[in-house]
Amino acid sequence: MHSLDKVLLAAPTGCGRSNNVDWPCGVLVVSRVPHSTLRNAFVATTRSATAFRSGVLVQQSGANMPSMASSLVSAMNGAARKSMYRHVYCFAVAHQPDRVDVPDWELVATLSPSARPFPPSAALLSALGEDALSPDYRYEFFRM
Repeated sequence: MHSLDKVLLAAPTGCGRSNNVDWPCGVLVVSRVPHSTLRNAFVATTRSATAFRSGVLVQQSGANMPSMASSLVSAMNGAARKSMYRHVYCFAVAHQPDRVDVPDWELVATLSPSARPFPPSAALLSALGEDALSPDYRYEFFRM
């Protein structure tokens, strides 16, 4: 790998800056229930399905979208002051049994080889507000 590629992969940039906050490309949300799998997980992102590994994600919309996903997307778009997070996905049947008790980098790598963890800054967490994130869930913000 070229040294510039290594620098770009290590850079903490996300998918845009809005309202004085660097925003991630998306967030993978999983339950903190013991022995949880990707069956009940979802991904809210700025990216279309073509940005992810083929066959990993299934688009969610309308009545099929989990209410928590809808609430989180609304909170993120509201805090960013623009409609960045337009895509919500669940995991395809083949990936639903996958365990989620793995390190953050391994979990986001499930999505795409280019996905990297995006540690949330204090500004991001403050912009979202304490009601946007539930302690019952694990939030893995990522960039691509």
